[in-house]
Amino acid sequence: MDAARVAEACHRQGALLLLDVSQCCGAIPMDVNQLGADFLVSAGYKWLLSPFGTGFFWAKSEHLGLVRPGPFYWMAVAGSDNFAALNFEDPQPAANAKRWDSPEWASYFNFNLVAMDVSVDFVVRMGPELVAAHNQKLIELMFDRLPKDRFVPASPLDAARRGPYGCFAARSPEKTAEHYQHLRKENVVVSLREGNIRVSPHLYNTERDIDRLISVVTP
Repeated sequence: MDAARVAEACHRQGALLLLDVSQCCGAIPMDVNQLGADFLVSAGYKWLLSPFGTGFFWAKSEHLGLVRPGPFYWMAVAGSDNFAALNFEDPQPAANAKRWDSPEWASYFNFNLVAMDVSVDFVVRMGPELVAAHNQKLIELMFDRLPKDRFVPASPLDAARRGPYGCFAARSPEKTAEHYQHLRKENVVVSLREGNIRVSPHLYNTERDIDRLISVVTP
């Protein structure tokens, strides 16, 4: 998808654009300035290698005032750095992302956020360029080794038109489901999406994992 063109079309109509980048954030290079989106959201448990229940929300600074926060507590209000001067009669949310800070009852999420901080730091240090190149190599290896008489690619073979994962299918939906169940039984972790088997490698995967997948579907 050409996000910049979609954003331009939205803005011409006076609409704002929110993109869910969960399927690519951390796995392919992206620049929020080039995307043109007004808001981004992403789950943390996919390419960011973070725990379930984590994620992030990004907004252009000029839109912060348009997004109304839910019930907030004293540390999320403007001027919270000076407790003695807090405005209790008409508290206003902070002008930055602090307005969405969680109250004490939600602090049990902090343990997951500590893990997310470490995992995101790792992904940033490795770089999405490295992740994309690594995944592209493994996916191309998979497509090259899949028996052409039994399986067909369900993702574009051109890496420029493909996401950070690859999908394939057997010659019938029944056979595809059968191969998926066999892969799971053999502890080859893949997903079944819209009748296709999706393979999503990461930096912890190697060519040996692709060899293992091929050996399971071609006994």
